[in-house]
Amino acid sequence: MNDRAESGRDIPLLLPDCLPTAYLCVCDKTAYRLVNVLAAAGIRVPEQVAVVTFDDSTYSRRCSPRLTTISVEKDQLINRCITLLLKKIRTDGYREHVFLSGQIRVRESC
Repeated sequence: MNDRAESGRDIPLLLPDCLPTAYLCVCDKTAYRLVNVLAAAGIRVPEQVAVVTFDDSTYSRRCSPRLTTISVEKDQLINRCITLLLKKIRTDGYREHVFLSGQIRVRESC
């Protein structure tokens, strides 16, 4: 879920009528916002819906409940992205599957 409008402002997060069992967010900031939207709607995390995210930023630790998140080595991710981008620029139609290791940080949101 991308939570930025073209103007750079946050897009409102809307909840569905029927909640899923869990949300997997693309980044901690989005998950932090989601937990606050859920709380404002009277929905308890993790009792009613779990929230898991990717990033392990400060948002994951200052959220209440603290967010379960997947931590990746950011320097490794950046270097891999640059290498792939350069290969893509130099080679028409270049494709590659990439797997990066990460570590799950289990906290209170699930």
